[in-house]
Amino acid sequence: MKKIKYVFLFTLVLLSFEITKVFADGCSQGGIHAFSINTHLVNMRVNNTFKLLGSAQLELYCTVNGSSFSQYVDVPVRFSLLNPTSALTVTENGLITGKSVGTGKIRAYSATGNAYDDVTVNVHEALNSMSFGEHKKTLKVNEEESLSINTVPSGVVTSNFIWSSSDSTVVSVNNGTIKGLKEGEAVITLKDRYSDLSITTNVNVIVPITSVEVTSGEQSVGLGSSFKLELAFKPENATPRNYSWVSSNSGVATVDQEGNVTVVGPGNATISIVTEDGDEFVVKSLSLEAAQNDAVDPTDNNNNDNNNDTDATNNAVAPNNDVPDTVSNPGTGLFLTLVFGFGLCFILIGCYYLSKKYRMIRKI
Repeated sequence: MKKIKYVFLFTLVLLSFEITKVFADGCSQGGIHAFSINTHLVNMRVNNTFKLLGSAQLELYCTVNGSSFSQYVDVPVRFSLLNPTSALTVTENGLITGKSVGTGKIRAYSATGNAYDDVTVNVHEALNSMSFGEHKKTLKVNEEESLSINTVPSGVVTSNFIWSSSDSTVVSVNNGTIKGLKEGEAVITLKDRYSDLSITTNVNVIVPITSVEVTSGEQSVGLGSSFKLELAFKPENATPRNYSWVSSNSGVATVDQEGNVTVVGPGNATISIVTEDGDEFVVKSLSLEAAQNDAVDPTDNNNNDNNNDTDATNNAVAPNNDVPDTVSNPGTGLFLTLVFGFGLCFILIGCYYLSKKYRMIRKI
């Protein structure tokens, strides 16, 4: 029993020695093992914010049970202005706020250890919003257009904007000038280089109609007659477009939106279509003289000859139509009557004296 007691005491002494040895072991601080920040240059707008991020690891030299090893622990990164400036402010956690146009420097440093790095911050003029000016939503192949930009406040330098196209094979963009390359659709994006502002616009590209052809055959109609015009478009791969029928003179011919034409009076008129893009194509020309009952297409050479003959006939008759009407004047008529009366009296008196003298001569 006494022997067991000594063995137990000896075991306690050994255990105490080991515990003391463990507590005597520990870690000593080394240097910063790694230090980094998310950027060394910031470009931002007045009234905008930007968040700096940093990370640092401290190396510890440790000994446990006689074994040495290194251990790494994360330590905070702090931020402060390197030099006082009115252009910006920064919090200890790295939140920058632009205050006025200018430049400043910020120092990032580890809360433990002696690691640090610097950040340059450029604050640019304020930009609250931006939008595209009026522009075409549809371009023809090879057609170009320059997009204008509206900014609030006005006058912001647009060279700090970034242009891009969702499909540069359909629509290309170069410093605000877009060009249609092939049939399709693309999204044009404009992004501010110094903020999160961006705007977009959709652009369609079409193969334009270059000409139209009447496929409904020849029409020979008179006053009051109607006919329907049917069309084919060139080139054959032209993009289908909405269009409207129009008459240049509704007093001569009317047309509905199905292409039905009615001749209602004499004169000249052209029937055309106008596409939704504003392109106009003359489909048919009509000419109807007042003395004729048939509508004449002035593009027909035979009809032109007939028109020339008609014009010649009309010119021949025109002088009779141009003779001015005689206007009666009561004063002029009375004067002529008096002159005629007095003249007749003088003639009669002269004849009387001549006859009297002649009889006297015979008596002698």
